[in-house]
Amino acid sequence: MIRFLTLNRILILGWTALSLSLGCSDRTPLVPADGLLMVNPSPIQFGPAALHGSKQIGVQIQNAGRAATTLGTFSIEGGNGQFSAGSSNSPMLIPGALTQVQLMFTPQAINNQSAFLVVQSDSRAEPTRKFPIVGLGVDAHATLLANALDFGKLEVLSVETQSLSLTNTSILPVTVSGAFTGVDAGDFDAQDITLAPGDTQSMVVHFHPQHVGVKKASMAVALCQGCGSLPVSLTAEALDRGLVAEPGRVDFGRMPVDQSKLGAVFLHNLSAIPITVSGFGFVAPSDPAFSPGKSIFPVTVAAGDRVAVELQFTPSHVGTFSGSGNFHLASLAHPELPIQTAGIGGDAEVCLGPAGYDFQNVPVGSRVSVTITLRNCGAANTAPLTVSAISFVGDPAQGADEFNLGPIPLPQTLTAGQQIVFKAFFEPTRVGGAIASLQLHTSANPPDLAFDYFGHAQQYPPCSIVLTPPNLDFGTIAPGLQAVLGFKVANKGGDLCAVKNIHLTNTGGGVFSLPGGVIEGLILNPNDAFTFQVRATLPSSVGQFTGSLSIGESNSATPVVNASLKASSAVSCLSITPKFLDFGQDRPDCPAAPKSLFVLNSCKTVLKLNNVTIGPGTTDGQFSFLDPQPGPFPYYFAGRGDSTVNVAYSGSVDGPNISPLFFQVEGLAEPLMVPLLGESSFKSTQIDTFTQQALNKLDVLFVSDNTPSMENVHAQLAQAVPAFVNALQANHVDSNIGVTTASLFPTPGSSCPGGGQGGENGRLFPVDNSAPRILHSDSPNLVLRLQSNLAVGECGSDDNEDNGLEAMRRALSPPLIDHASAPLSGYGSDGNLGFYRPDAALAVVVIGNEDDRSPDSTDNYVNFIRGLKGIRQPNRAKIFAISPTATDTCVAAGDTGTRYVEAATKSGGQSVSVCATDYSGLLTGIANQILVPQTQFSLTVTPKDSGQLSLTVDNIPTPSGWHYDSPSNSVIFDAAPSGGAVIQVSYLKACHPG
Repeated sequence: MIRFLTLNRILILGWTALSLSLGCSDRTPLVPADGLLMVNPSPIQFGPAALHGSKQIGVQIQNAGRAATTLGTFSIEGGNGQFSAGSSNSPMLIPGALTQVQLMFTPQAINNQSAFLVVQSDSRAEPTRKFPIVGLGVDAHATLLANALDFGKLEVLSVETQSLSLTNTSILPVTVSGAFTGVDAGDFDAQDITLAPGDTQSMVVHFHPQHVGVKKASMAVALCQGCGSLPVSLTAEALDRGLVAEPGRVDFGRMPVDQSKLGAVFLHNLSAIPITVSGFGFVAPSDPAFSPGKSIFPVTVAAGDRVAVELQFTPSHVGTFSGSGNFHLASLAHPELPIQTAGIGGDAEVCLGPAGYDFQNVPVGSRVSVTITLRNCGAANTAPLTVSAISFVGDPAQGADEFNLGPIPLPQTLTAGQQIVFKAFFEPTRVGGAIASLQLHTSANPPDLAFDYFGHAQQYPPCSIVLTPPNLDFGTIAPGLQAVLGFKVANKGGDLCAVKNIHLTNTGGGVFSLPGGVIEGLILNPNDAFTFQVRATLPSSVGQFTGSLSIGESNSATPVVNASLKASSAVSCLSITPKFLDFGQDRPDCPAAPKSLFVLNSCKTVLKLNNVTIGPGTTDGQFSFLDPQPGPFPYYFAGRGDSTVNVAYSGSVDGPNISPLFFQVEGLAEPLMVPLLGESSFKSTQIDTFTQQALNKLDVLFVSDNTPSMENVHAQLAQAVPAFVNALQANHVDSNIGVTTASLFPTPGSSCPGGGQGGENGRLFPVDNSAPRILHSDSPNLVLRLQSNLAVGECGSDDNEDNGLEAMRRALSPPLIDHASAPLSGYGSDGNLGFYRPDAALAVVVIGNEDDRSPDSTDNYVNFIRGLKGIRQPNRAKIFAISPTATDTCVAAGDTGTRYVEAATKSGGQSVSVCATDYSGLLTGIANQILVPQTQFSLTVTPKDSGQLSLTVDNIPTPSGWHYDSPSNSVIFDAAPSGGAVIQVSYLKACHPG
């Protein structure tokens, strides 16, 4: 505008000057004032514009003349219709005035385009003014590379996005839009985008299904304004659930009570987007036997992935179990994913005794063994147990190759209660420690179990064994009959001697055998010996037979001692009755009565007998002839003649004695043989020792099951503790009280209290000494402390649970009972030293909701605790049981059984059902029942002379105040000895009891 005003001024000034000049010179008439139209900008430039689009600009029209001008029409000349003009909003312009006109450029072709803006006015000089217009047509649109989008599968109410990549290669911005068509067009949307020149962007397309099904839709994409659209196909499927559980029902099958089994459910993401699972929980009324395993939450399951989730089943009783749980999801449609669980309590179960073993220190070259019992200790209503493999495995560098097993016919199937008995051997070949793992593979759960076995070997000087006789001669035996003779193996050296692998290397075609089987190995002390038998079983045919026997010894110079065997089978006229003489067991001061052989010539002809001798045996001189001595020889038996041979047994050598008696008959290549057998023991004087229980002393050992189903039982046991403590204190009983568990081995990674990881193995609880392990009747806060020690947890190991009687035996046996620290346990101060007092009565209280599964018989466990206090003093040691019975059906009872009840009954104790509502009656009765003074003491064997009994009390001869009672074979005191008194009765055993 400034430019135009300046021009007007110039024009006016110029016009005035011109007028003055003309006027002054020739007075020519003035030219009339007129309008003059100008345009801004000039020329008119649209610049670039997109094909098929429109670009509008405003143009200023100004009256640069001296007179007002009335505007007429605006039009376009040229440009093929690509330009258009509007009209002015000011039809009259005074000098210097402006008006705005809108021009439109709609390019139809590429490159520069031109035209003129034609303006009509009432200007006298130029009523028509033309102004040039310039514009550039540009092909401006986006480029689309894809023509399809696949959203995959998506849970309803979820959102998935896919992107269309668009590029603008032009010099103008481009706007891209999309329109959706099809039946399911409403499940998709997208926003328009504008791309700057040279820009690449993504148009985000959303898929948000509202209903289940395969979706049918397409998208029309307009790559510029005014452009035609390109079709993009859309593929998608809406799922009811994006995440599914596989399987939806987890069936654990059968499982032994109180053992745990892990199962798995897989979370499978069927959708195309990740799904986050925040947690899992069982819901009522699910049985508490089901629980989550190791937590992995929160977890995001990627599209198409499967994630395993652990679940655990630990049945607390025999029967069926069911449960249900929910996974918690980040989902609008289904925030919870349900599953079901099922299982059965009670299954085949492996009980191994001993579960692990230490052969301790033995000589290099020895072969020692332990007998192992593998029992199906599962419930009676379960499937049988199949044992398919048993083997030792381990690193030979650690001596695993020094362990081996005896023959085990496998596979074997065991019903509940059935067992396999086999031997494990330690046969060291080098000095030092050795370890191997005994591995079992069975149909139980878990199918594979492993138990550690240990041993240690020491080098001793070479053995020097003597075999008597050096060889065995069975002489002649009638066809079809059999006879036994024996070898004695004696250690004549000054150190331990290991012998092993005593077996027949030649059986003579099955004639020779070992009645006791192969002797795998044993260790002899200096000057010690043992005797074993060899049997000869002759066929019905006549002939001569030879065999051989081998004995291994720890001597590199003579690692094997060999012996030969021979026997003949022939028919003779000489008949001897009986076929052998067995003198039984006696001692030198009670010699066995002589025995006789009746000798008959069964033929009618004279029979010549050249000699009758006692041949080499295990120990010569033990058998002899009595008068009349056989002979003189040769002796002629008349036809049908007979005679008697009398034989005596001295029994002067301890142990079994076997010798052959030979009859040298003319016509026989080998003499007829009759075996002579006897056994001698030097133990003649019997000493029976008794300890009178201290009437105010009682050691109480609680042995508690610590498996997962014991929570309610433990709570009820704790409620009975106050009454038990009150009874002890009311009776002024000096008590030691300890607690251990029925589990023998730890549960790795468990949260068991007390430091033993749930496997105390007889050690008093808590093994880490986090609380006093031996409580006394005068301990402060005894009720609370005992309740705390009885809280052993519910976390015992699955493969060694419910070994209550075995745990009792280990708790009261060396090395625990006499060590402050258990050897090789890895702990300190975890022995039971100080708990057991010889002069105190002993009460063992076993608590379990399943029956005992210890490897030994109940008789042996009862005899064990009686042996601690005297086998003839039953009142001093008793077992009490809180356990299932044969008929229990309550939930607390894991199964039915009788071993705990049997042990309690056989020991003189009592039992109460684990289903009872109150245990205090049993516990309070312990203090009253067991503290009874003993006046009658039963002797082990019958005295030879009851008048020769010698009795001491605390090593003081006590000739009076007692008497011997023959019917009961016992000593009865007039008044009970004081508590803790040691009574010894010495007497000579009767030679022939009864």
